[in-house]
Amino acid sequence: MALLFVVPLVTLGLVLLEPHHTLTRYDFWLDESGPFSVIRQARGPWIWVQAGYAYLALTGMVVFLLRYMRRSPELYRGQILPLLIAIIPPWAGNIFYIFDAQTAVRLDLTPVAFTATAIFMALALFRHGLLDMVPIARAAVVENMAEALVVLDLQGYVIDLNPAAARLFSCPASDAIGRHLSDIPVLDVEVFGRLQHQMTVEEEVALEWQGMPRVFIVRAQPLYGKKGRLSGRMILITDITGRRRVEERLRHAQKLEAIGQLAGGIAHEFNNLLMVINGYSRYISDAVDPDGPVYHDAEAIRRAGLRAAELTAQLLAFSRQQDLQIQAVDVDVVVRDLVPILERFIGEDVTIELELADGIKMVQADPTCIEQVMINLATNARDAMPTGGVLTIGAAHVDLDESRASDLGVAAGPYVALSVRDTGCGMPPEVRQHIFEPFFTTKGVGQGTGLGLAMVHGIVRQSNGAVEVDMTPQQGSRFTVYLPCAQDLPDRVETQADEELPGGTETILLVEDQEQVLSVAGRMLRQWGYTVIECAGGVEAMEILNRHPEPVHLLLTDVVMPEMSGPDLVEAATRQQPDMAVLYMTGYDRNIISRHGVGAQEALQTLNKPFAPAELAVTVRQTLDTHYERVSARNGE
Repeated sequence: MALLFVVPLVTLGLVLLEPHHTLTRYDFWLDESGPFSVIRQARGPWIWVQAGYAYLALTGMVVFLLRYMRRSPELYRGQILPLLIAIIPPWAGNIFYIFDAQTAVRLDLTPVAFTATAIFMALALFRHGLLDMVPIARAAVVENMAEALVVLDLQGYVIDLNPAAARLFSCPASDAIGRHLSDIPVLDVEVFGRLQHQMTVEEEVALEWQGMPRVFIVRAQPLYGKKGRLSGRMILITDITGRRRVEERLRHAQKLEAIGQLAGGIAHEFNNLLMVINGYSRYISDAVDPDGPVYHDAEAIRRAGLRAAELTAQLLAFSRQQDLQIQAVDVDVVVRDLVPILERFIGEDVTIELELADGIKMVQADPTCIEQVMINLATNARDAMPTGGVLTIGAAHVDLDESRASDLGVAAGPYVALSVRDTGCGMPPEVRQHIFEPFFTTKGVGQGTGLGLAMVHGIVRQSNGAVEVDMTPQQGSRFTVYLPCAQDLPDRVETQADEELPGGTETILLVEDQEQVLSVAGRMLRQWGYTVIECAGGVEAMEILNRHPEPVHLLLTDVVMPEMSGPDLVEAATRQQPDMAVLYMTGYDRNIISRHGVGAQEALQTLNKPFAPAELAVTVRQTLDTHYERVSARNGE
């Protein structure tokens, strides 16, 4: 760059020393041959050196501007063209001057030429905004935008692109400019063909980029000059891989939510049926000879009913309609206590290894449900290793930031990551996306219910946690359960049932719209000494209360009923008999019954169907005794 100033500096020095040499000029005279008198001079040899240098530099500048003009958008072409035109007048005028090729009037045209240059420079400045902030700001936006922007001429050659496009093409902008669109490896053949033959294109394409599958939106639209003349096309390429992943997770969550609602409704109906099946099978067992065939048949029915109750509990767990006893749980203790149990059912050919970090915090969960989650994950791992292998159970403390928590669909904060890893066969991607759906299984007929992982997903989500799966075919699988750390939760309180089922002599108003459930529950209560008034609905119950002369001690009612719901019945009945105790029973979870008017405190004392006779007896007795204590305290006794 410094060499460019050598000739001008030498010229300046020679001009200053002109009286002492003849390198620049050596003679002057007055030419009076024309209509005007003109001073002539004889030029020295350095003048021709300076002229050659000047015209060579000027030619290089013109070539540079022409090349830049060819690659530039229409906006910059309008600025460059006046600059090129502004160069021509002084160039031409100076040629006339040097070679004495004067005009007819024999005048020096150099001042006229520079006047024309000033006009065209003003045009570039004011008409095309050469120094305007608009193109500068526009260029800054284009340079910093996340989308890849490519400008093509009418023949499909790249004439401009931003840094995002250069990164996408994995080459510098200088290498991409001037190349044809077909030479860009990022775009596949089909997309290139549409871009070639269609001026306006907008479509989603899946491409392999840097060894990873990515999803892009490719938009192409024509570019027009100020006079409406087509001058090229602009291609905008937007990476929407992250957006598609979020949308896919949302669709999957919505799908599981819809399946969960269906599963919860089915489980509720089954719970009513199981109340009847389990109740009457027990009555038959109690009424016949334990050594007779009828007893064994009744017990088989009861065992099948209990197994069906477990299945409905799993459905409710998947649909997040299972009531969880949330408390502070020590994961380290739960895992270590489970190991002996797991060793018994996974087989001797599977080795269990523990990777439990020190100082693991307590988690916020139901301990029984965490055991169910671990058993189901271990069972799934065992089935993936039919010839044996290693089952690794790990636990560690992690802090999920906003980005990571958003990916998992949970709140940011401290979590315990509980992992189960096997060395089995793994699963392909097409299986992985269905593993949490209920009744989906890759096992043979009769070898699995397809509810194990669905239950895991439901329990963890209901516990405000998340499940992450990492599996590769023939390389094993890893399930990681994220559970929120406990914060000021009460420790678990163990209760022991009485050896004999408690009873009483009080009067109980039993309200249930399912006739068979009403019958079996009433029979249980009478068996323990209570006087039971059975009603098939809230309206009938109010009619009986209006004409019943004796007080009713307990109202045991279903929550969701036609005509009059359980909470509406309670409000009307307690208005008539304020000293009556209340107990709800339902096949739904607390969230659903709360929408039907059951308060939070009442929901804690709700009987969940299908309930066992012992659970019914103990809960009824506790409800009555607690109510008596409350009434006595209110009356000051």
